[in-house]
Amino acid sequence: MREAVAASLILLFLHGMFTGKKLSYLLAWSVIVLGIAFRIVIYCQNRNLIIDEANIARNVVERGFAGLTQPLRYEQYAPPVFLWITKLNTLLFGTSEYAFRLLPLLCSFIALVQLFFLLKKVAGVKTAWYPLFLMATGWIYIRYSTEVKQYSSDTVVAMSLLLLSINVAVERWAPWRFVLLWIVAGSMAIWASMPSVFILAGVGLFYAAKVWRLKNYKALILLGIIAAIWLLQFLLYYAYILKPEAHSDYLQNSHKNHFLYLLPVNAEQWNYNVNSLNTLLTAIGGKWALSIALHLICFFTGAWVLLRRKKAEAILFFVPILALLLAAARHDFSLLPRVSLFIMPLFLTVMGVGLEALFQIRFPAVKLVLVAACLVAMVNFNELASLAKPMRFERITESYPWIEQRRTDEKIYIHDLAMPQNIYYTTIHPDRRRWSFMKTATYFFWNTDMDSLCKTVQGKSFFVYGLLEDWDWKRSEETFPKYFNLLDSMTNETNRTFYFAPKQAVN
Repeated sequence: MREAVAASLILLFLHGMFTGKKLSYLLAWSVIVLGIAFRIVIYCQNRNLIIDEANIARNVVERGFAGLTQPLRYEQYAPPVFLWITKLNTLLFGTSEYAFRLLPLLCSFIALVQLFFLLKKVAGVKTAWYPLFLMATGWIYIRYSTEVKQYSSDTVVAMSLLLLSINVAVERWAPWRFVLLWIVAGSMAIWASMPSVFILAGVGLFYAAKVWRLKNYKALILLGIIAAIWLLQFLLYYAYILKPEAHSDYLQNSHKNHFLYLLPVNAEQWNYNVNSLNTLLTAIGGKWALSIALHLICFFTGAWVLLRRKKAEAILFFVPILALLLAAARHDFSLLPRVSLFIMPLFLTVMGVGLEALFQIRFPAVKLVLVAACLVAMVNFNELASLAKPMRFERITESYPWIEQRRTDEKIYIHDLAMPQNIYYTTIHPDRRRWSFMKTATYFFWNTDMDSLCKTVQGKSFFVYGLLEDWDWKRSEETFPKYFNLLDSMTNETNRTFYFAPKQAVN
């Protein structure tokens, strides 16, 4: 705490030495550079692909550009534009992890810069360094800047639409140019990012509020035409790509703890809703009581400022948030933090508006407390420790040389939660020939009868597991001692590999 207070005093001292604008720009761009450098380091750590990434990679490699417009296989979803650019990257740069993760990385750079300009336009730059720091160093922002999923590109599309709305004044554009611009921008957004529809709802009502205030009622017809074209494309997109998977049992079960009750009727349902929203809030800026309190104060202050002074901008920001909550209540969209990453810059921007307003209070003690609270929250939230201890979510390739050193002609069994990664590293990855012996592995599944499987094992064998639920692992853990003697094992945070001999073979 003393360090935070000292740092806050230093910042206030610097604020007195420089003009507010110079210090604000210096801090903001320093944080952006830090965030970009941090992402490059994590990208260069080149961790193994996780199951979803490997399955996206399989779809991209197995299909042409036209095929990527159809529903994906292996329980995956990604928008066509994201898949096309990823496909192009693999054609240009190969099929390594670096090539597959290049688009999310670049999008994460763009998102940081976009957030600065959004804060500058809506909130001001005096306190922009704080929401920028959260995005620059927070765990969820860092992880999905280097993962083969569309969440970073969703964020860029969302902020692009917000910035375009704020900078394109309907009253200053020729009607035909305005209509053409938004038909093109909205159409590109829909095919590049499914949750862009939430942002477009805000965009449409933002402009409607503007033209209504200007009494330019004819422009409402133009907005109606634009909205109809957007809606038609989204319905086509939904029916052709999303609908086959949107309400599948797999997705509903995966996201069941991240929906909402539309009209909670008892304490249990209210608690469920609060916990779901709290999970999202803590992903945005931290799980500590101080962080939550600070962010809620800043957010609601920012909401109050926008509703009083910038009503159209309030519509632009709050309609997407409300639409997301409604979709979560209908089980059409999840509040799972990674899926809702696109909405986080909206929260950060509104929070920035509130923090900027709080900094206008003319009492140095208030500024001192605010800066100290921000610094404590920053210390608790940032993921800078990953610079020293690399992020690891799957480490299947560490088992390959371990198996190779012990293997002669033993059979290899791989659990299905490690299957997509094994397929990627043995059939798609540039080093696939090095691990070709793993291609002959036999896969078994979560519902496999482990007793029946173990009875069929004739000689020494390897069993490879990825990250799986405790109940799934327990089945194997209870079965293996009945049939095998353990010769050797290798485990890490995410993978388990065992070298067994049947008991009768040893005896």
